[in-house]
Amino acid sequence: MEETRVLTRGKRTLVAGGRPRGTVYAAYRLLGRLGCRWWTPWAETIPSVPNLTLPKLDLNEKPAFESRDDFWFSAFDGDWAARNGSNGQTARLEDRHGGKIKYAGFVHTYYDMVPPATHFGPHPEWYSLIDGRRTAENAQLCTTDPNLREVIVAQVRERLKADPTATIASVSQNDCYRPCQCARCQALVRAEGSESAPVLDLANFVARRIETEYPHVAIDTLAYQYTRKAPRTMRPRPNVIVRLCSIECNFAQPLTHPSNASFADDIKDWSRLTDRLYIWNYNTNFARYPQPLPNYFVLGPNERFFRANGVRGVFEQGAYQSNGGEMAELRAWVQAQLLWNPELDDKALIDEFLKGYYGPAAGPIREYLNLMADAAANDVATIYDPPTRPFFRFPTLHRAEMLWQSAMRTVADQPDLLWRVRQGDLAVRWV
Repeated sequence: MEETRVLTRGKRTLVAGGRPRGTVYAAYRLLGRLGCRWWTPWAETIPSVPNLTLPKLDLNEKPAFESRDDFWFSAFDGDWAARNGSNGQTARLEDRHGGKIKYAGFVHTYYDMVPPATHFGPHPEWYSLIDGRRTAENAQLCTTDPNLREVIVAQVRERLKADPTATIASVSQNDCYRPCQCARCQALVRAEGSESAPVLDLANFVARRIETEYPHVAIDTLAYQYTRKAPRTMRPRPNVIVRLCSIECNFAQPLTHPSNASFADDIKDWSRLTDRLYIWNYNTNFARYPQPLPNYFVLGPNERFFRANGVRGVFEQGAYQSNGGEMAELRAWVQAQLLWNPELDDKALIDEFLKGYYGPAAGPIREYLNLMADAAANDVATIYDPPTRPFFRFPTLHRAEMLWQSAMRTVADQPDLLWRVRQGDLAVRWV
């Protein structure tokens, strides 16, 4: 659907693509081949060419992932997203961009659909049974309750009716633990060897009930925290998307590293059960956005790992509430390119961004990336690390600050570049 085609024949050039966004992407892919780069919404490289002559071209491209959600604050800009091939729910993509993939309810939707303030009083049986007592406090739904299931089906239908452009509806667990311990739910857990079974069983039920009326819609659910492990035999229906989340991983290392073996096993197990596997991946310190997270050189290996295991969609969550996350602009741009084509050289992409965005300051900043990655190479980096981690020892931070100071000196007479470098230096100063 998003395949692009660029073809030159004599003095004519064909720029085309699949509906609804392929032609837009084809135009931007052609401009990219001519040297145009959109680093951020406020920084771009557009070559000045008095007389443009196209080479002979016969290009046919298709993005590696059907859903490409680059969840960084700067990446929400609609023009930037379209130019860099993003099509996810969170970007401000409009009809003029070819639209985007739209959700009816995005994530953690259990209590949005069945709010405890309305339903717990008359129907406590719809909520988790914990230690012999029904509760809605930091808990989940009793996903096997037959009456609850009908309520959720009705909610999904109502949401799809309200937004006919949505192609995915989320039926997904809350952002906490405490799953239901009732006999029905736990029978599924025992049979399938995972708490994912009651969650997936509900998603399958809803998907079956809506598939005739909404054949173009998929039901999205999570494999997250306590549901990350795949069931033994229960398969998602063809119109169910399972979104596997990497929240517990060591982000200083690729997901193929032994420290991430359990996640690697999970992705392989889920890919054995479904061909609609999506990933929710994490790329910043969510307790402290400015704090360095030395994952710069695992971005490419991770996207290739997803692709090799049949993943169809990727959500790359970063610092999404404001600008100012450590190296946020670099990650957003590099990940956008890799989500289109994970076989690209990720280190070359990093170097290209540094040169394009920071100009002459690129060299010291590349040394900074190497320094931080090397400091964490034999350690574990998580998305909630405190600033007391061993890779933030004073000698490392002192060297990092010296590199940023060197970068500032190289662009001292270029205000725009100096502002960008100073923003980058805030990460070291924050720690």
